[in-house]
Amino acid sequence: MTFVHQTPLDVAEARAEGLTRLPFERGLFQGTGSVESPVVEVPAAFDDLVGSWNADVPKGAAVGMDAQVRQGGKWSKWFRLSRFSPGASESFEKQEDESGLVDTDTLRLKTKADAFRWRVSLVSAGAREARLTRVAVTLADLSEPPADAEPFVPGPWVRELKLA
Repeated sequence: MTFVHQTPLDVAEARAEGLTRLPFERGLFQGTGSVESPVVEVPAAFDDLVGSWNADVPKGAAVGMDAQVRQGGKWSKWFRLSRFSPGASESFEKQEDESGLVDTDTLRLKTKADAFRWRVSLVSAGAREARLTRVAVTLADLSEPPADAEPFVPGPWVRELKLA
């Protein structure tokens, strides 16, 4: 399941520090600071979380995303999922604890969670400010295949590719 926040109404209850809220046609926030979502209760437990965002990030600016999950009534630490700056890449130190671990940009949990929060940080540089236009979080339960998953059946348009 995917949760998308792309209108000012979607982030009306989000807590922003240092950022300017934008009108509908411009996106969500701009400037230098951070925005934290309220708790997002989910209809089904999950053990895999991928966060993503859309932003206008001028040269010298940056955007980053963190996530936190609730497992057994307790909140995990904030896990750093991604950071982007035009022309520069950044690797994070290994992030693993009793809650889970970050594998590239995916939070893989050791026990299922029933809620999450996201936090996005913007850093502007120069006259053009960084602007956040959308935040999305995709959740999955990877412990069990979907009930409606059909077994692989080869056919004229479906075939298994052997990897060497």
